[in-house]
Amino acid sequence: MPKRVVLENAVLDLRPPGSTVNTKRQFSESTRKLLQQRLFIALTSVLCVLLTLKIMGLVFAGTTVADFLVRMSTAAVLFGLVAILYRTPQASIRQLRVLESVGGIVLAVDFIWVLVAETRGMIARGKIESLPTLFMTISFAYAIPIAIYGMFIPSNWRRTAAITCLAALLPTTVVMVLRLTNPSLRHLEEFPGFVAPTLTMVMAIAATQATRVVNQMRREVEAARQYGQYQLLEKIGEGGRSTVYKAKHRLLKRPAAIKLIRQEIANESAAIASFEREVQLSAELTHWNSVHIYDYGRTDNGDFYYVMEYLEGETLLDRIRRLGKLTSEETVNFIGQVCDGLQEAHLKGMVHRDIKPENIFLANNMGQPDVVKILDFGLAAMQSETDRLQTVSGSPSYMSPEQIKAETLDERCDIYALGCVIYECLTGQCLFSGDSVSELFAQHLHREPSLDGLPESALAFRGIIFECVEKDHRSRFLNVSALKHVLKSCL
Repeated sequence: MPKRVVLENAVLDLRPPGSTVNTKRQFSESTRKLLQQRLFIALTSVLCVLLTLKIMGLVFAGTTVADFLVRMSTAAVLFGLVAILYRTPQASIRQLRVLESVGGIVLAVDFIWVLVAETRGMIARGKIESLPTLFMTISFAYAIPIAIYGMFIPSNWRRTAAITCLAALLPTTVVMVLRLTNPSLRHLEEFPGFVAPTLTMVMAIAATQATRVVNQMRREVEAARQYGQYQLLEKIGEGGRSTVYKAKHRLLKRPAAIKLIRQEIANESAAIASFEREVQLSAELTHWNSVHIYDYGRTDNGDFYYVMEYLEGETLLDRIRRLGKLTSEETVNFIGQVCDGLQEAHLKGMVHRDIKPENIFLANNMGQPDVVKILDFGLAAMQSETDRLQTVSGSPSYMSPEQIKAETLDERCDIYALGCVIYECLTGQCLFSGDSVSELFAQHLHREPSLDGLPESALAFRGIIFECVEKDHRSRFLNVSALKHVLKSCL
């Protein structure tokens, strides 16, 4: 089933995007989760590689069993760290940094052990001249994890610089100690030489710079996604005036949605006024078939927003397109719920002016499927607003003759649109269709609709549809309550 979303119910206490306290907290939690995930992957990967190398050394390189068991102690410690990470999914950053440090120290000790053991082995075998090549090979291998650490493990650049630079100095320091303690090595000018230490230090500098860039990018992303008490998760909709984001309340952890006016029209006073009006009118409605808005306003940055409950489902238009047409029972159910929601608006003197399948949402609400929500009060007006009601506005396929002629409107223009929607539900086709807006307008004004497309099972709706779409609004149903009452007789 295709899913769409709607905004309802709100959140209070919105502060501007990028609020320093919230962003820092959010970034810290993001770092903790990322660090836990990355440490687990890194230590598991290193453990697998280490076990492979140790076993290959035992089988092919003639490593003694005693030496093998000593070296396997590193693998045992790494396995323990991986087990701790697996069993403690909510470890704090401090705990994770301790595990990270233990893993780094163990690997450094293993590296020193390998370098010392290999050096002594070559001295014993009389292959001193091969030591520079050995050191170069080990340094190349050692430089890779230094670079990976900086780019893979989240941290600030100062910490990364300290760790990677100390790690880069380690091979050279070990070799210098070996030269001082072994007189036979002092004549080897290429041991440790210049290339290998330079390579490891360059890797450390590159890792630090990479950390700095990645860290800044992460902060910018977190700041952009943080909106007061909500974290923006993903964009779920976009219209001509606004963009809708799925969000999650930072403390309550409940899903929500935030509707923001598009940046390109944010400075247009008319657009802002229309946006505010839509929210203000919607906020007056409390019926469960209306979208409830509890909070809106501007941030210090000038962003205009709604915050409402996130609902899953699909529009009536999506349902019709997916199924082709609806049954009589479904039509009566959905239109009846629309009538219930509109009744409250009409009693408050409000006219929607844009009823159409796209603005009728079938929500899965608290375990109940197909709960109708009336969307988009952007064109709505109060009956006392004569000037606003006498402007041409609406969707051409559903506009009443009085809307097209810019006459004063009342709730019966919504009843006209409902007649068009009823026909579309039962047939899957628009009641009026044309190649241009002017052609559609001409049909609404002068042409009697043909209901030949109605299936036999829906012939009882003919009189209802005809009465809804009468050209003279005085001949239509008096109100939506009367329409709903007659609809029930079709079943």
